[in-house]
Amino acid sequence: MSIKNLFGLNKGLNAKALYVFIFFNCIVTSIACAQPYPYKFNYLTVDEGLSHTDANYIVQDKQGYIWVATFFGLDRYDGYSVKKFYNSNVPLNNAFKNRLISLYPDDQDNIWLSTEGGLQCFNTRQEKYTDFTETTGSRTSFEKVIKPSGDFLYVFTGSQFKLFKVKGNKIEPQKLNMPAGIRVTDITADKSGTLYLSGNMGIWLLDKKQVLHKIDIKGLATQELSHVFIDNVGNLMVSAKNELLLINEQRGVFTAGSRFVCTGYSDIKGVVRSSRGDYWINVPSAVLRLDNQLRFIQVVNDKSSPHGLNSNSLSKIFIDRTDCLWICTFGGGVNYCDLNEKLFYTLQHNPEIANSLAGNHIRSVLASGDDIWIGTTANGLNRYNLKTQRFTYYNTYNSSVRIKNDAVTALTFDNDHNLWIGSSSGIDILKPDGTLWKPAGSELFPTHVVDCFARDYYGNIWFGNHQDHLGVILKDAQNRYRIKYYGEGYFIFADKNRPQLLVSSIHGLKRMIIDKEGNIVKSFSYNASSSNPNSLSSDYTYPIDKQNDSTYWVGTIGGGLNKLVLHEKNDSYAISTYAGSYGIFNDVESLEIDHAGNIWMGGNGLECFNPATGKLIRYDKNDGLQGNSFKVGASYKGDDGRLYFGGIKGLNYFYPDQIKANKITARPVFTDILINNLRPVYTNPDSTKNAIPQAIGYCNQLTLNYLQNNFVIAFSSMHFANPLKCKYRYKLNGFDKDWKYTDGKNPTAAYSNLDYASYKFVVEATNNDGIWSESKAAMTITVIPPWWKSGFAKLIYFILFLSGLAGIYIYQARWYRLKREMEVRAINENKREEMHQQREELYQQQLMFFTNVSHEFRTPLTLILGPLESLIGQNKNPALDYSYQLMYRNAKRLMNLISELMNFKKVADSIIKLQVQPLQISQFCKDITWEFQNLAVSKSIIFEINDYTEAQMTASDQAPFDVQVLEKILFNLLNNSFKYTNAGGQVSFDVFFDIEQFKPSFNTGFELLNKDHRAKKYVYFRVADTGIGISGDSITRIFDRYYRISKNHLGSGVGLAMVKSLTQLHKGDIYVYSERYKGTEIIIGIPWGEENYDAAEKAAGAGVVAQLEVIDNAMQIQLPDMEPAENHLPEKNRKHLLLVEDNPELRAFLKHAFEKYYLVHEAEDGKQGFEIATEKMPDLIISDVMMPGMNGIELCKLLKEQFETSHIPFVILSAKDTLDTKIEGMESGADFYFAKPLSIDLLLLTVSNIFEQAEKLKQRYSKNYLSEATELVHTEKDKEFFQKLINIIEDNIQDLNLDVDFLCRHLFISRTKLYQKIKGISDQSVGEFIRTVRLKRAIHIMTHEDVSMNEVADRIGLQSNSNFSRAFKKEYGKSPLQFMQSLRKAQS
Repeated sequence: MSIKNLFGLNKGLNAKALYVFIFFNCIVTSIACAQPYPYKFNYLTVDEGLSHTDANYIVQDKQGYIWVATFFGLDRYDGYSVKKFYNSNVPLNNAFKNRLISLYPDDQDNIWLSTEGGLQCFNTRQEKYTDFTETTGSRTSFEKVIKPSGDFLYVFTGSQFKLFKVKGNKIEPQKLNMPAGIRVTDITADKSGTLYLSGNMGIWLLDKKQVLHKIDIKGLATQELSHVFIDNVGNLMVSAKNELLLINEQRGVFTAGSRFVCTGYSDIKGVVRSSRGDYWINVPSAVLRLDNQLRFIQVVNDKSSPHGLNSNSLSKIFIDRTDCLWICTFGGGVNYCDLNEKLFYTLQHNPEIANSLAGNHIRSVLASGDDIWIGTTANGLNRYNLKTQRFTYYNTYNSSVRIKNDAVTALTFDNDHNLWIGSSSGIDILKPDGTLWKPAGSELFPTHVVDCFARDYYGNIWFGNHQDHLGVILKDAQNRYRIKYYGEGYFIFADKNRPQLLVSSIHGLKRMIIDKEGNIVKSFSYNASSSNPNSLSSDYTYPIDKQNDSTYWVGTIGGGLNKLVLHEKNDSYAISTYAGSYGIFNDVESLEIDHAGNIWMGGNGLECFNPATGKLIRYDKNDGLQGNSFKVGASYKGDDGRLYFGGIKGLNYFYPDQIKANKITARPVFTDILINNLRPVYTNPDSTKNAIPQAIGYCNQLTLNYLQNNFVIAFSSMHFANPLKCKYRYKLNGFDKDWKYTDGKNPTAAYSNLDYASYKFVVEATNNDGIWSESKAAMTITVIPPWWKSGFAKLIYFILFLSGLAGIYIYQARWYRLKREMEVRAINENKREEMHQQREELYQQQLMFFTNVSHEFRTPLTLILGPLESLIGQNKNPALDYSYQLMYRNAKRLMNLISELMNFKKVADSIIKLQVQPLQISQFCKDITWEFQNLAVSKSIIFEINDYTEAQMTASDQAPFDVQVLEKILFNLLNNSFKYTNAGGQVSFDVFFDIEQFKPSFNTGFELLNKDHRAKKYVYFRVADTGIGISGDSITRIFDRYYRISKNHLGSGVGLAMVKSLTQLHKGDIYVYSERYKGTEIIIGIPWGEENYDAAEKAAGAGVVAQLEVIDNAMQIQLPDMEPAENHLPEKNRKHLLLVEDNPELRAFLKHAFEKYYLVHEAEDGKQGFEIATEKMPDLIISDVMMPGMNGIELCKLLKEQFETSHIPFVILSAKDTLDTKIEGMESGADFYFAKPLSIDLLLLTVSNIFEQAEKLKQRYSKNYLSEATELVHTEKDKEFFQKLINIIEDNIQDLNLDVDFLCRHLFISRTKLYQKIKGISDQSVGEFIRTVRLKRAIHIMTHEDVSMNEVADRIGLQSNSNFSRAFKKEYGKSPLQFMQSLRKAQS
């Protein structure tokens, strides 16, 4: 570097200098800005993760990523890591499709790639390749692609320009009118998307209509152009082989401007412009730097500096938005450097260059004019001349001037400009002429290590070290050097303006006032103290520098930086410590103060501290320093303000005011994410996959499922000057309370087990100089909870929680209530015992009373049956046979009911004991069923008997059974089957052994097994019928005591209960299967074999004791038919009577009683009764209440609701005599209610009175002109109908067409129903009823108005007076005139 360069870089001159000098300095400075600088390049090679050593093209997308085209795919660099993208869409073409030639990033986050295998597009959001083919099938050689907004694609093939239109994954060639003979050499586009072409015919512009226009450039020497470029400010530049021209444009006129010829190079491959205005020219083997007027500044190649390019074959040059220069090379990957690099000049040892620093470990440094004296640890002394840039060496082995030791530890000049050299072997003195000097008294110089020198106010030389004493070398009057020794001293700072020294040691700091003879006049000590805040931070002091007459800065080992302010008037002082929160080194090994008052400190790097603002800036190796370690004592400040700092890898020197902060701010982006320590795939989110919709850098909102709440997000400042020095702060709003900080060594944020909620993640970044950017990266992150933690689930949980609380409350309430009940129970326990004893006594009394009353019933029944049997035997009148038999039959029935009740009581009280005896089962069953044969014949029921045990037994085979119990069980079952089976039905009785082969006839059923005893073998008795059946709801309850299927069901509810009790007594099982209205089958299983019964259960030898009351089964046979009673009234005049009664005997009795006077119809249940009533329209209905199917109450309600039958009188007969039952019957619409037993005479008289009263009403209506038709009916429904009927007749009484059809149309009723209704109520036809209404209307007119008979006849709808008189006389027995005369006579 020339001296002009050095002076030009100096900006620290005195502000009071002469104007001429300032003007000269400004000129030099402007020149200096365009001086060469040894830029330090970084490298992206395969060692740093690049896919291939050959980098062909490089671009930057709008996110800030650097994209590199290699011969092994596409790479992306974010400042910290390289991510590789290899196209494996078509494995056979991988080799060609991954050899990339050029790149173009569009505005849609796509990277368009020109490859040896054709055109591709890489979607950066999905990180997927799309291969394109031409619609024509051609294979264009894509060398350069430009894709502006829209569907068009501009392609340079190497010699041609083509235009394509993108359609899906195909491109369609577009017609383009190219000038004849043109050969295109290059294409480029400006920021607006305007395309420029260079070729053998100059520069062309393609407008938006795809039309080429020639650009005329004045002063252009040739039209044969090689390339066209657009710089970052929009300037147009062209090249012709190795000549570069800057084109000026003013008001649409283009003129050739500045020109530069790259001598020695054949071609210009690229041109870029930095933010400072410098142009960087890419030639095949180097990069040339020009100023903004295309004046040469420097060349950068692989030999220009130790940190220069690593290859001499360059392909592409590029400057990113952070002003970093990127160079693609062949064999060296990508080289890049910061064009705003800190101007730290470095001197280092290079073994390949003879003219370099002798050694890198620097121990001392001294500057004088253009010379820099550099002492090394093991390689002697170096003198470097800034003008000549040449080194001179002083060592012990090969230099012309040999010094005592190669470990040069201290340097200083005396007043005669002799260089004093301190080393491990003592002191050497080098004269200005370059020779060593040994003055008088030098033999007294110390021979030990001299670590530092200091020239004091008087010119005396002070020295110190770490092991021996502090000393001073001074001249006496004879110019002979003398030495004085004092205490310890490592580093000595000599004040040039006063006789004062500051000496550092491991025991604190000392300030010494000295005289000319080297004597210490006065001394002050400053030490560290934990109890005294006004003290040093460490006793291990080292470098010292002076800011002004009262302020000194002291570096310490372990305590950072200390500021010492002296108040000499009273010998007081103030010490301030700068460490810890300031970020200053704990070990400050070297220290210098620049002209601006900034403190520069060497340690683990280099720091600049501004005491006025408290701002600290740290620089490291990546900023251009020799390394990150600077050694003690190896620093110096030159007279021109340049600072020197030595370390273990060389020497750095610089002007502080040229070390400026980078003003380009960072633009942080998210670069990657790991979910559950795995990189997600980019597709539609799926709970089964670790997936997100697109790459994290393009997501404004990220939705994660509940399994993805552990993630690490990486980010980058996209500032490539020194990314490791960039700082970050991030915050997950909704989770983090404060900002979290990190740096470029770990640019990630990790979160685990996040709650299911919505968060906002924000990242802010600094550039390499710590300047925070206003730009930030932000993203909303939503973690969706699982369904069991969703809002709806929480609502359910809340409801369950409330339910739980309610349950606890209810439980506690019940517990307290139970507790109270238990207390009450405990209090009343004695009373319960007494009541139980009384109840037992009362029960025994009730049992005795029940037995006595039953016996008392038997006596009168015996007295009834005895005489009745005599009467039957003596009766000779056949007409009385039926009555006698009916009386005898029901008396026997009453006797059987008493016996049944006695048996039930015995079973309930467990009085019946099992008495089994051998029994031939087949004969027993035949005897039982024989008793029902006659009943089956009389009821027209098919009775089928099947004994499947006969084939498996002999006639002598017997088994133990209790005959009475078994007979009672089977009799009750058969009796029920016959009772509920209608004529034409079927009853079956089967006996068998194997239940496994039995298949039920119905789907609904249940089993009642004896759990206390299980036998090895059973005999089964099956009784089945086709009767009314049992519903599924009732089948499990039919064996309960007193249970009946419905209130209308026949029976007392004790028969099947007795069957259950007796079967269990006999250790048997019960199977029931049934279906409503289809039938029932009941199977009784009785254990077979003596092993099933113990001795107490077997009958004694004396025989079986009768335990059950005997039931007379003869009463099951039906009575003989009763002879019909004689009725002498003609059938036409007889009233019709309907009897609805399920008991055939009672129904026959009633029929016999009524058929003498009326025509009687019969029905055995409510359903049949309703059908007969609607068909026959009887004059009166008599019905029982309790009947199967539809009962009497339901029948009455139904008939009263029917229009046709609502007027029929209804009489109820019921065995229930309670008031509630009577009220229910009358509410249903019944006219009379009779309770059983009833008087047949009373019933006959009642029926007769009903008919007689109805007849009187009819006669009164027809004969009495004052009576109303509504008097004939009693129900509101009938009254409403008749009122409507009369209103229609009266409203249309003059209409000659008023007849049956007219009324039917207006009443919406059929002729038959209308006739039956009027006939049943008034005993008149419809026509007669209309005539009666007309005549009553005529009487009303005649009695209230004075009109003629003709008018009366006309007003009532009769055609003539004669017809009116004839009809009137027929109705009332008088003519209208006679009727009026008699009426007037009666009134007078």
